Amino acid sequence: MTSNSKEARPGLAHGAREFAGTMFTAFYGEFTPHPWRAPDTDRDAYLLFYGRSVAMRWLRDDGPAGLWGMNDAGQEHPLADASLAAWFQVEAESVPGDRPLPVQPFLSCAGDAVARIGSLALDVEQVLLPVQCLDTASRPETLRSPSLLTAACFDDSDLSARHDVATPLLFTASRV
Repeated sequence: MTSNSKEARPGLAHGAREFAGTMFTAFYGEFTPHPWRAPDTDRDAYLLFYGRSVAMRWLRDDGPAGLWGMNDAGQEHPLADASLAAWFQVEAESVPGDRPLPVQPFLSCAGDAVARIGSLALDVEQVLLPVQCLDTASRPETLRSPSLLTAACFDDSDLSARHDVATPLLFTASRV
């Protein structure tokens, strides 16, 4: 037992930030690199995502924690489908019980990085989130699900701009 009442764990240095888990996204579709980008530039998906994260203060290497810690990113993977345009992986900082995972900033940052590299006709976006880390029992009842009182915000939209979304749910079992 350490002096701050937290048990020491392998891989976590004393005083280190605690992470909720891994957030991952991958973009698939027809990707065309911008013609003005130098083919040998070092400003790859990782550096563009990292730079955007730091600029928005979503990623902090020092001082108060940001929303996540950088893990990895790229435009290729040996096990991926040929239509992979880019993928991003971060470690989400722990979130208080009344706050959501930072999914919207994460996806915004990933989308901005892809847009800096080229043009993507998106077919599929894969998103993996560490929902097992969320303590929903400690949340007030009103925060456990989106409010139906705000559903009307979707009424005033262009019907032709709507997209079908398929959300496969993968269930896993864990032993406690």
